[in-house]
Amino acid sequence: MLTVGTLSDAPPNVCINSTGRFTGFDNELLRAIAAKLGLHARFVGTDFSGLLAQVASRRFDVGSASVKATDARRRTVAFTNGYDFGYYSLVVPPGSAITSFTDLAAGQRIGVVQGTVEESYVVDTLHLQPVKYPDFATVYASLKTHQIDAWVAPANQAAAAMRPGDPAVTVANTFSTEDFVAYAVARDNPALVDALNSGLDAVIADGTWAKLYSDWVPARCRPGGNPARKPSPPRRCRISRRSRPASTASRSSRPHQSRPLRSFGIPFSTGTCTARPSRRCSTPGCPTR
Repeated sequence: MLTVGTLSDAPPNVCINSTGRFTGFDNELLRAIAAKLGLHARFVGTDFSGLLAQVASRRFDVGSASVKATDARRRTVAFTNGYDFGYYSLVVPPGSAITSFTDLAAGQRIGVVQGTVEESYVVDTLHLQPVKYPDFATVYASLKTHQIDAWVAPANQAAAAMRPGDPAVTVANTFSTEDFVAYAVARDNPALVDALNSGLDAVIADGTWAKLYSDWVPARCRPGGNPARKPSPPRRCRISRRSRPASTASRSSRPHQSRPLRSFGIPFSTGTCTARPSRRCSTPGCPTR
């Protein structure tokens, strides 16, 4: 049995359906990985801000929430090999003067979900102070009611939340070239990291990863979608470097780094849209209902 901490409000990656089942791309992929290992995954809902601490304390065996494997987070938990990579979307009300990330400035109310890499991006890269929210549904609702000027969002979650006719538009994307999306595991449980990596390799090899990705992740814009500008491709040399231990750390101190995704044959996306995913949760209040 694997006890998995996850979220209920971040489709298409992690969400909950009308029967109360935790689902989404990340969770269905983890179920497939667990099946390869002869294990059953039991999912428990939590908040993103507390997820990694709960994994580190072994309340959860695994954290599944499209967690990007940053250096800062590696001080708290270990990570499996990467199964996806992310990029950010900039979502604003229609007619906004904000049309790119470079338009974000002090004095604007920029929404993020607390504890995410989007928060770190706004604070550490843009050197701005965002308005922090506990979950994706709340920050998007605040944007639609003009309580904030912009939302720096994970692209998949933004695409899943936005509906044709919503008072919101994606105006820009930028790649997260620094880090991969991976499952979080306690640092003192390397055997589980190795087992999950083995299962991940197996579901990539047999085509399960590709099928789940095509089922869940918003593809090129469907009718009613709202295309954003295409982001610039990431520097793959930086991605390869980032996947290796830093020169100042020994391999033994950081033994479980994510491999470059291209080693799995995972394609790099060239854009996003606000079309809905092909599978949607039906729970009232779920952004993909």
